[in-house]
Amino acid sequence: MVKRLILCALVAAGASLAAACGSTGNVADLEFQGVSSGYFDLGVVNGENKIVPSITFKLRNKGAEPVSAVQLNVHFQADGADGNMDEMLTRVDADAIAPQQSTGPITVRAKVGYTSAQARAAMLRNSLFRDVTVRVFGKSGSGQWTQIGEFVVDRKILTQ
Repeated sequence: MVKRLILCALVAAGASLAAACGSTGNVADLEFQGVSSGYFDLGVVNGENKIVPSITFKLRNKGAEPVSAVQLNVHFQADGADGNMDEMLTRVDADAIAPQQSTGPITVRAKVGYTSAQARAAMLRNSLFRDVTVRVFGKSGSGQWTQIGEFVVDRKILTQ
């Protein structure tokens, strides 16, 4: 009888733990809204003008379940390059994105960018300038990384 009570208690505890650690949602249910991008003006660094690729967006949960513990891995890759010029990890500042709700604006800026003695706007017109593609990967909790977006950074200077 005691063994049966202990077994029942363990089964109940396991069920409670499973419910508490249940699904954290599906990042594939997240859609991008209000995407804007450009090259953020970092000012003068080591005597040269520096601009870095930047992207701002909101994420909307189009699914029926909350998506929680969302992490983003944002890759910045210059056209023709073999690998990323930079990669930034960030968390969404919300416990969960409720169904049919959106996050506030999320801005991600690379640390690596372009430097030149040229004026910033002239840098964007330089024949050696390469456009940058941003690939956004997301995961919820301990899930797998999934690519959820891809954008080409607009050729414009951002000051904010």
